[in-house]
Amino acid sequence: MTKFAFIGHCRNHDYTRLQIRLWVLFPGHSVRWLTILALLFVTMSEVGECVLSDSFTPGHHPHLYVPWIMALLATVLGSVFYNLVEKLNRPRLLLILGLYHVLSGGFKVLRLSHLYSRGVSTDSLRFQLTWTSVLLYGVLVAVEVYVLYKRRYLSTTPVDVPVPDDLQNESMLFAMPYASLPSWFAFSWMDWVLLLGYKQPLQAKHLGKLPEKICAEEALDRLTNVYEREKERADRSGKQLSLWGVYFRAFLLCREFGLAGFLMLVTQVFLLISPLLLKLIIIYVTMETAKQAEASILLQERYMVSPWEFLQNGFVLLVLLLVMSERYMVSPWEFLQNGFVLLVLLLVVSVLRTGAQATSLAISYNVGQMLKKGLQAMIYNKCLRLPSWLLENDHISMGQVTNHMSQGCDMLSIFIFLFHYSWATLFQLIAVSVLLYYQLGWNAVLAVGFLVILLPVDLFIMKKMHEVSTQKMAKTDVRLKWANETIQGIKLLKLYAWEYLFVGKVTKARKDEIKQLYRHAGWKILAKFCNNASPLVATLIVSMSPS
Repeated sequence: MTKFAFIGHCRNHDYTRLQIRLWVLFPGHSVRWLTILALLFVTMSEVGECVLSDSFTPGHHPHLYVPWIMALLATVLGSVFYNLVEKLNRPRLLLILGLYHVLSGGFKVLRLSHLYSRGVSTDSLRFQLTWTSVLLYGVLVAVEVYVLYKRRYLSTTPVDVPVPDDLQNESMLFAMPYASLPSWFAFSWMDWVLLLGYKQPLQAKHLGKLPEKICAEEALDRLTNVYEREKERADRSGKQLSLWGVYFRAFLLCREFGLAGFLMLVTQVFLLISPLLLKLIIIYVTMETAKQAEASILLQERYMVSPWEFLQNGFVLLVLLLVMSERYMVSPWEFLQNGFVLLVLLLVVSVLRTGAQATSLAISYNVGQMLKKGLQAMIYNKCLRLPSWLLENDHISMGQVTNHMSQGCDMLSIFIFLFHYSWATLFQLIAVSVLLYYQLGWNAVLAVGFLVILLPVDLFIMKKMHEVSTQKMAKTDVRLKWANETIQGIKLLKLYAWEYLFVGKVTKARKDEIKQLYRHAGWKILAKFCNNASPLVATLIVSMSPS
């Protein structure tokens, strides 16, 4: 009731002047949201367990599952309430949410004591879900106490956390660094971009400015600080400075990139769970179809069972047991054997996998762009301090610098973007090989062996692509050098009518560059063919090999 009263209070006051993207994240924000998501899943499981237990019990007992449906709705309203409190930056309203968590946790403790008094086995799913919900409510109460300690919103001098300057700036529209965890997961912070792009073509002026946390100045400061520190350390030890170490310490060892790695791990785990759930669903459908066919045959033949055959039937014994017992409670294995439960789990796993993968890629892309912009700014500042004669000799040219700032930095950003795929692919290969062995036996070893044999081929193709890419970048340096000299000496070229001579040199350099691009494209096509054809060939090997 307090939540509905608060919502009515908000409707009677003009909060529309507050921008919907204003977000002041309270302490323990991520822990709270992860606990709320876990509590939603546990409450959904409690609803399913009660519905399934009611289906096994003679008669209908709505009182088994109606309270947990209400608890599920209350948990959803609680999450909406907290989301609104963060947007309005009203930490004192968290007292209502903390009171609700205390009362809900106390109710769960009473229910747990009731299960203890009835002698319910600890192997039952109801007992395990109740214990889990008690622990989750305990975590939420602890988070409320922590927020109360940090913000002191009940004292006369509460700690006021102002809205960041970026969010108060109307021209700053990229609010991802300040968005909440569900907004990150669902990408709701960029709904306005999708709506605006649906109505009219997007232009650069519509996107606004970037926040200070991810601007080029912040990236340059982070990279410069790490570079200077590592340079001093290398000078003291007499070792050569490693730029890869600078990149890793500046951007890859940050909290955001670690979160991206954790989400990638969650994605890979859910990728393995999905086929297992699909297999259980197929088994459930097959068993139900066989039961229906057997029942139909028995009805057609009008078979008459003996009393002993009647008592030997497992379903009859289960019904007799249910009639003699007070109420039936399903076990975790029986809960997971139900096809409808498996469908819900498959849906939840698919949604979480998609959200985790998209969020991981978005964070990795942002970190890669930060490295790219910081390195470009660092190279640009270095070039401004170099004398002009240094860029005119054969050791270094303006084309090499330009190529390094554009393509070299792009390659580094792509490397950061795909970094987590390097270990995720190995993890997936090992896990899938183990699953295939348990499902198909030694036939799967042949398929995995074929994929392992293809690894040297892939390495050879990648090596050739690297060589061609290096040659292509060298040709690009030559083209940019001639183009830069042509532009700088355009007056002299027009005076002596050397336009065609220099145009021919630039054209020749461009043709050499295009040849390397064609070679790179050919090796890339071969790599894609091997990657796409290898799973099909492995499947054929498994199907054609003797069992």
